[in-house]
Amino acid sequence: MMKSLKNLKVTSNHKILLVVVGVIVLILAFSYFHLGKNIEGMEGAAEIELEQITTSGPNYISSVDFSTDGSILAYGSVADQKAYIINPEDGSTINSFKYDGPARRVAITPNKKYLVVAGNSKLNILDIETGGALVKAQSVGGIHTIAVDPSGSYLVVGGNSVNCYNINESINSGTFKLMWSETYGKYESNHHIYSVAITDDSHSVIVGSKDQYMRVLDLETGNIKRTSERFWGKPTAVGINPYRPSAGKYVFSVAVQQYGKKRNVLILYEFDVTTNNLTRTKNIIHNTPRAMRDIKFLNNKYLVTGGDNAKLSFYNISTGKLVKNIDMGTFIYSFDLNSPNENKLAIGNYKTKLGLYNIILASDYESGTGTGSGGGSGGGSQDISALPEVSPQHNMFL
Repeated sequence: MMKSLKNLKVTSNHKILLVVVGVIVLILAFSYFHLGKNIEGMEGAAEIELEQITTSGPNYISSVDFSTDGSILAYGSVADQKAYIINPEDGSTINSFKYDGPARRVAITPNKKYLVVAGNSKLNILDIETGGALVKAQSVGGIHTIAVDPSGSYLVVGGNSVNCYNINESINSGTFKLMWSETYGKYESNHHIYSVAITDDSHSVIVGSKDQYMRVLDLETGNIKRTSERFWGKPTAVGINPYRPSAGKYVFSVAVQQYGKKRNVLILYEFDVTTNNLTRTKNIIHNTPRAMRDIKFLNNKYLVTGGDNAKLSFYNISTGKLVKNIDMGTFIYSFDLNSPNENKLAIGNYKTKLGLYNIILASDYESGTGTGSGGGSGGGSQDISALPEVSPQHNMFL
């Protein structure tokens, strides 16, 4: 009897041991295929590399902006409440300006004469050479984003409303000259504007707002050209591809942080300015619950995004596949690529200094073969061109 009980005990222990070993094997397999493979062993991981040039300035860099020709770079700091103009070749400071409060957003005008600086609720235009204020500071509620158009004529500010100002008239008069102002959403709590981007021909501005819509507006009038389907989440970032598929068409992407699904979706659109036709061409699933703060297109081949998950993610535009994740160690508030070469990257982080990098692309890498999934930021695409349009009165199908 005792012998039988002893044998029973050994058998039970064996079963428990097998279960434990099985769990360990599953954990190791998951770690390899969904964590390590995505970053280290991912196909095409060597396709994109970053080579650090230098770091610059204080911590908590909330905004970066290259000049149109890429020769100078502006950034704004919350930590020391200053705006800086630097040489992107070596990070050396050309000029710095003390601001009345945190310098949360900066934008250089195309002629490189003026710097737009925005704080929590104040807006100003400074002379880049002298640092002097050219326009009396304007109070604008809850400033979240700003953009200067490629002609240097218009400034679009997103806060509790979306406002458009005439830059030249504002400088000449010393006070901001409002061209138009719009709010969206039935309730004031939904009025907030998360993202704005202006097309390279200065005809249109793309606006993402808290009421869960994206709108294409006429830049001069503010009139709505087209409204997207309703997103089941907030459109936190918008980026426009500088390479057009044909005359009169834009390609752009909207990052939507989806409520309840713990993920973001990067939606690619094509907009025809002659017909005002807006077509969704691809959805890229970005598996992180954290908000995406910025989107850029790189060499008409990659969609680059970064945000609160602390990773800079590169997706192949054609396939929608994740090519590479680069962990930057802390929140990415803003990043920008120099034009027209697109071989330099500036990143503004939460806990670290401004980062300047050379972008190295493998010239012999075949287009569209990068793959990857998992790692907290895995991706996949869904070609939705054949799917039926979703009525603006209904939530997006994702």
